[in-house]
Amino acid sequence: MIYEFKITLTDVGVPVSRTLQIEKDTFFYEFHETLQVVFDWTNSHLFSFFMNVSDGKVQNKVTITLKESTMFQGPSGGSSCDVEEARLSDWFIWPKDKALYVYDFGDDWTHEIELVDIIDKQAGIEYPICTAAENFAPPEDSRFELLEGQLNLVAKNNEQLLREINNELDEYKTTTENFFVDDEDEFICAEENDAPTSTQEIIPPADITYNEVWETTLAQAKEFLQKKPWEVLGEEDIFVVKEPEENTFLFCRVTGESGDDFGLEIYFGWEGFFALLERLSGNEIALDGMQHEQVLIMTFEDRTDLEKVEYNLIKTHSTTFRGKKSWPVFISYRPSFFPWQMDENEAEYVRLAMREVMQVLEEQAAGLEIPHIVDEEEILLREVDNTENDDTAFVSHIVDVEQLIEEEEEDEIVLSELELRRLSKMKEGLVVSIEFTILPLEMPLQDEDGGRVFFPFLSLAVDANSGEVYYHEISDSPITIYNSQQAFLRALDKLGGIPNEVMTDPLTARAILPYLDICDFNFSIEESLQMTTNVVEGLMEFMLDGFDGSD
Repeated sequence: MIYEFKITLTDVGVPVSRTLQIEKDTFFYEFHETLQVVFDWTNSHLFSFFMNVSDGKVQNKVTITLKESTMFQGPSGGSSCDVEEARLSDWFIWPKDKALYVYDFGDDWTHEIELVDIIDKQAGIEYPICTAAENFAPPEDSRFELLEGQLNLVAKNNEQLLREINNELDEYKTTTENFFVDDEDEFICAEENDAPTSTQEIIPPADITYNEVWETTLAQAKEFLQKKPWEVLGEEDIFVVKEPEENTFLFCRVTGESGDDFGLEIYFGWEGFFALLERLSGNEIALDGMQHEQVLIMTFEDRTDLEKVEYNLIKTHSTTFRGKKSWPVFISYRPSFFPWQMDENEAEYVRLAMREVMQVLEEQAAGLEIPHIVDEEEILLREVDNTENDDTAFVSHIVDVEQLIEEEEEDEIVLSELELRRLSKMKEGLVVSIEFTILPLEMPLQDEDGGRVFFPFLSLAVDANSGEVYYHEISDSPITIYNSQQAFLRALDKLGGIPNEVMTDPLTARAILPYLDICDFNFSIEESLQMTTNVVEGLMEFMLDGFDGSD
């Protein structure tokens, strides 16, 4: 059977109501979620149901609420029920049975609920559905604005409002159904049974478990979403946060100014900065694991666009999301690694960036102007305020971009003392110029089920004039500073001395520059290494021919 309810939001100045049809055995918690949808609330506050009339009898002391909401259980001495265990049919027996639904005990949004009819379930209708709607509900946390007469809740077209509500209900219903179906570690969408994409074929991480880092990150993501920073910050309003523990520069860009692709992009260091400049100039950069820069991207997507692991992350924690372009997705793009869901350490960076975006919004409202990094060659820097005894208190500066580049710290030598001694014993100078590079190969590997997919890397030392290969090695591990420095040391061992000149690319230089400095190498950093390019192209052609089974 189907219950038909009339729900009226009281004390808001104009009639605001919804007529709702829902299955009689629905749990009260699902009813709460449905009311959140039809009144356009965001499920950001506590709530309770208070039964007024049940089975035709007045009820004065019955509260239906969350177990942890004992402070809001109505009149003292009354009984309470758990919303996750009580069903509508337990308390609504006859038409004219009534209850109150109170949401947000600060603003005190009170909804009068009356069971107006009990009807047969109709074939072809997927419940719940809204059959009538009158006027808009107020925004969250707006009681003061409502009392001041600053809100207009009158809908010009209630029929259009009804259509929009039912569209939201349709999305909510797919959320509550068994959207993800496990079948031999694969998943399908209840709406689309397409063949898995390449990303879906990779074995995903193990089942998500609750942890405080993601609990806090998701809560902050919801606050970020509600602030809608893209309505204030343009995609060229770039600023940089200096992360205090590692002094890492995080270049931040809010996206969504155009009305789509809402989110936050974080580019690490100067490789990230120059990649960001490329994007600002209209050039696309491929974030496929073969790039040089590390990037973290949080976007807000439709629920139906989520991967299984993304959906599970949200559902494992307490913060709830609903609506179009409202479900956060956290993707990590690291050099030599397959795009992957962020880990907890990366989530910490995102939380820092979100916090500073919201602080910049406040300062901008107070008159702060964000310089255009290309036109003005300046950037807004957010760093720890050294005058405060608090490493979470940041202050804003406008700084020259070139000056900031000069202040950046180089990567350190991370090899052992024994390995450094090996380097110091190489005294013989060689009359040879080499190109040395380290680059990922497009051959994705995965150490273990659920482990992040990575690309092995090629280390290569080539004669800069003849193209002769002095050293080459393919490593079945991802590129790291340590691995890069070890590979350079092995190349010198193979050469048997110190080359007259070392030419390298910017990414490799960043890892081995400490060596080049302490041993007084004659080196240059080149955007293009021609001999290396020729060797790599020949190697890849040979490897592909081998995979194809050709001679």
